[in-house]
Amino acid sequence: MLHKEDKNGSKKSSANAVSKKNSFRKIDNNLLFQIYDLSPFPIFIIDVINNSEFIFAGSNKIHQQVMKFPINNFAGKSIDDLSEIIPKRIINKFKNRYKKCVKTKKVIEYFETYKLQSDESYWHTFLNPILDKSGNVIRIIGNSHNIFELINTQKEIKNHKENLEIVVEKRTKELDDLNKSLQNEIKKREKTTKLLKNSEALINSILNAVPQKIYWKDTYHRYLGCNKSFANKLGFKKVSDVVGLTDYDLFDDELASKHFDIEKKVIKTNKPLLDFEEQIQFNNGKVRCYRRSVLPFVINSKTRGVIGTFEDITLLKEIESELKETNIAKDKFFSIIAHDLRSPLTALLGFSEILKNEYSDMTEEEVDECLSGINNGIKGLQSLILNLLEWARIQTNRIDYNPTDFDVYDTVLEVLLAQSINIKQKEIEIVKRITPKSYVYADEYMIRAVIRNIISNAVKFSNKKGKIIIDSKMNKNHLIFYVEDEGIGISESDRESIFYIDKQLSNKGTEGEDGTGLGLILCKEFISKNNGNIWFESKEGKGTTFYFSIPIKK
Repeated sequence: MLHKEDKNGSKKSSANAVSKKNSFRKIDNNLLFQIYDLSPFPIFIIDVINNSEFIFAGSNKIHQQVMKFPINNFAGKSIDDLSEIIPKRIINKFKNRYKKCVKTKKVIEYFETYKLQSDESYWHTFLNPILDKSGNVIRIIGNSHNIFELINTQKEIKNHKENLEIVVEKRTKELDDLNKSLQNEIKKREKTTKLLKNSEALINSILNAVPQKIYWKDTYHRYLGCNKSFANKLGFKKVSDVVGLTDYDLFDDELASKHFDIEKKVIKTNKPLLDFEEQIQFNNGKVRCYRRSVLPFVINSKTRGVIGTFEDITLLKEIESELKETNIAKDKFFSIIAHDLRSPLTALLGFSEILKNEYSDMTEEEVDECLSGINNGIKGLQSLILNLLEWARIQTNRIDYNPTDFDVYDTVLEVLLAQSINIKQKEIEIVKRITPKSYVYADEYMIRAVIRNIISNAVKFSNKKGKIIIDSKMNKNHLIFYVEDEGIGISESDRESIFYIDKQLSNKGTEGEDGTGLGLILCKEFISKNNGNIWFESKEGKGTTFYFSIPIKK
């Protein structure tokens, strides 16, 4: 479906028109991206200039996660500029599709396999043209759906279906044979009655022995029978109490209608529906998850109804969820170790390099200073390892929270000493306005890790000969600690990502310092554990101030 978009701005002059158009388009983009970020599917926007030039306007968060690199850094640039991260042949393929969309002014649909790092995915993508009042394409909005799992699932269903069809065919033949046998025996009523009773008892014994819940219905969707497991789950003591009822007698109208539609499809097509999942809420209010199958009930090549099975997989789903959470916590732990061990090791390396290269020219006082730095670095490293282990225990709910009264001023001095090499190399001026006896009630080890990360980031993103202010203030029953720098600031696109592991962000410092973007995630975890809050203010190109508040009393 094509949408039309009004152009903005007056036509007094072409320069004013272009300026206003760009201004409104920027506003439109910001609003669009806020809306598109709510979408569970990847969305990207391409601006079209003169029907031939294509500008990458940006994408939503899901698209950035899928691409696995900061593609929004190229927002506002020509699609050709993406050759820095995307092969030229793929960019040409994109441009050909965009040209086709512009030329036809119709939605372009295509399927394509992508392999990013070690992940392979199969995407179904739509390019939607946006027209202005003149009917020209001025924008292309792309949205994609990963159907890789769907295709694999369809293959698995097909395999299950083929196997089950064999079972159904075999069972159908057995039922046909049994029906013929019963018709031959009907002439002998006494023997027929006895055989029927014996057969019924045998079938019931078999059905009641299996753990699955089994039922069968006629073509009017009335229960003809079931095993005891099915009847008991519905709250009936006898199987006979279920016979003659419909799902409208047992479940709410929405679920009953869903069952009706499934069974109607099976009866009409004479094909089974296998291994689909369904949640059911019973009269006692409990919700269970089931794996279901519905098969046609065929006698003498004619469908007489359906046979259905229920397998309770609630526990399996719970275990899968717990395993997923455990894996996420594990990955976060190892990533943070890789990030936060780097700073103290760098300090130790710096002191050792000074001793190695300049020892013969150093005074005894200078040697002592280096050795003290190494000693303090080792202590800081030991403290860091303990903090990381405690953070890992937070993720598994196995940490002992040990708040005490301590002076944040002393903690700041320790952190500044550990960062002294980096501070000296950048010739940064440290303005220490925080005063002694700035007591708080919190876990000292966690707060030290928070202060270390915030000051480390301030140094990392400060320009040479910059200034960093460290201060605190009282606010009712909380101490507000903050670190203000005059560095490069945080871009608008990055501000919503820095505290979240699933939106992990890493930028290099002003001197090319590396990082993994996990330090602030650790800060958020620890501040939350200490009943505090953490936030920041930033102006791109002018600097950033990080704040956190923690209680001063129990």
